Amino acid sequence: MRARKSWFTFARVMDARHHQLYNEYHQLDHRPENLALPGVLFGDRWVRTPACVRVAGETQPPFADVQYLAHYLFEEPLDRAMRSWLDLSWSTFQEGRRPETGLTERPFRGWFIPLKAYVNPRIRISADALPFRPVRGVYVAMSEIVSSAAPAEVQRVLAWEDQVWIPSLLECHGSAGVMVHVSDPSGPQPFSTAAGTEGFNTTPDLRVHVVYLDEDPLEFVEDMQSRGCMWWSTARPAPVTGGALRSLFASPFYAIEPWNWRWFEDE
Repeated sequence: MRARKSWFTFARVMDARHHQLYNEYHQLDHRPENLALPGVLFGDRWVRTPACVRVAGETQPPFADVQYLAHYLFEEPLDRAMRSWLDLSWSTFQEGRRPETGLTERPFRGWFIPLKAYVNPRIRISADALPFRPVRGVYVAMSEIVSSAAPAEVQRVLAWEDQVWIPSLLECHGSAGVMVHVSDPSGPQPFSTAAGTEGFNTTPDLRVHVVYLDEDPLEFVEDMQSRGCMWWSTARPAPVTGGALRSLFASPFYAIEPWNWRWFEDE
């Protein structure tokens, strides 16, 4: 894969009055500046609207209240790409260009390694091109390998995930493809303007599945549920996982339209 490193940040705005300010900064300043950096291959943000929360799977703390997800992909040379990306956060703060400072909480953020991408046969593009294809939203599921699980059982479950579960997701309504990422906590912790705890990941056994959707994310969830593809449960492991994987988070997100940031005005 061309992408060699990935970054995920889950965030929430603490006061509903600040959603417009937060989105203006991220979509009109922060994201364009990041995409202009050498080695930053891809970057986007998605919103978890109240409608998304209503159909989401169970979530473990601290993910229950997240509203936004930011995702970046990096290519070689990684040292240069990651250094310039980290430096931008600091320099824009020093220039007074971080109006969201102190307005958000980020319960989770961390480095991952892109493991594998799967493209729906109806989508005639390469796996490397999948993240760049326009989406109406994404479905994101995070799980962890249970430390006490037997290695042979972990391998059985990961093979099932690769050969059975992900192909079943590709058959669901609107699924264009799936990318799998595994956590890599060895990366440097970036400069942060978030309030409260930083939420930086130090766990090596996390897995994130991003399902790219070219139809309404809520319709994807409905079809996924009808097909029985939602094996995860935070209350108890599903039989097929044998206790080797534990779900932490599963939810749809909508793509963010520029200047259309009114999802939380009723809060």
